[in-house]
Amino acid sequence: MNSSKFKKIIFLFFILVLSCNSYAQQQESYKFLITSDIHTSFQLNQCNPIFYDMRKYTIGNADSLIQFYRTIPQETNADAVIITGDLIDYYNAELSGDSSAMVANQIEQFNALSAYCPVPEFYTLGNHDITSYWIDQADSSRKQTQTLAVSARASWIKNTECFKEGIYYKKEFNIDGTLYHFIFLDNGYSLHENDKRIDKTQLDWLSMQMDKVGDDPVLLFFHIYFPVGDINGDSLYFRKDKALNWPDEKDCSSGLLKILNEHKNIKAMFVGHQHNNVWEGIKFPAGHKIYQVMTSTLGRSRDNWRLVELKNDAIIISKPGGNKREIEVKF
Repeated sequence: MNSSKFKKIIFLFFILVLSCNSYAQQQESYKFLITSDIHTSFQLNQCNPIFYDMRKYTIGNADSLIQFYRTIPQETNADAVIITGDLIDYYNAELSGDSSAMVANQIEQFNALSAYCPVPEFYTLGNHDITSYWIDQADSSRKQTQTLAVSARASWIKNTECFKEGIYYKKEFNIDGTLYHFIFLDNGYSLHENDKRIDKTQLDWLSMQMDKVGDDPVLLFFHIYFPVGDINGDSLYFRKDKALNWPDEKDCSSGLLKILNEHKNIKAMFVGHQHNNVWEGIKFPAGHKIYQVMTSTLGRSRDNWRLVELKNDAIIISKPGGNKREIEVKF
């Protein structure tokens, strides 16, 4: 082969590589599947019998997740799977007949299920993911603590690919020139109320991220929802007794609500915790609306998932279990 012909082949090869990279960086759309509250449990039969009876409904949840992985991403042509917390049912739990020993290694066993998923996965942590349980022998009641939350979070970071940068993190996706920012938060520490579950360090990090993104669209993912009423009038709600004009200026004077009120480019929040399929458009005092969307658990139904498609000027969110559109956020 002469030198001129060889150079031409090399040139065409690099043009092809550049074209492929350009396509990968600027997709026409990006689709992800979202679900929540998987509550997988392993070695539950080794736990205290009282605890076993309380939680035995979670048996088979791992199988439901595996079946979901094997079918739905391919059927929907999804680019990723996102789960908004309570990935496992307990960080550890009291063993049968020994109140000093605990069933552990739940995180490692959950992560082994990723082998069945054909696309990247992103998670947030829920309250169960960092909680330890035992039985009070005096009254046979279930007790819980999050005093081992630091150890639990460290184990999640060590064993889980999407947490390699930490339990709160950011991803970016360029959709035909529109740069989307996915921000994953950790509010699973449930000993505090509402957005106080998010510590100051995490809020400072979030504020810094919001300053960096400018006017680009942002999607937030976290576990414990904001308890809003039936704003959209579909007879579903996050909390029945909540005023429809919540939050007000006072509510938005600090914490996560302050950040949400100050940034109109936050388009949607995907949450879990309540095990329901519900959404509301929350109206903020600054004049914009942010959609809060919850998807129920696969443990209740194989159809408890939504498909979210990102376009360069819109976010399309499906009804649970299919492609039928339920919400469209234009911008």
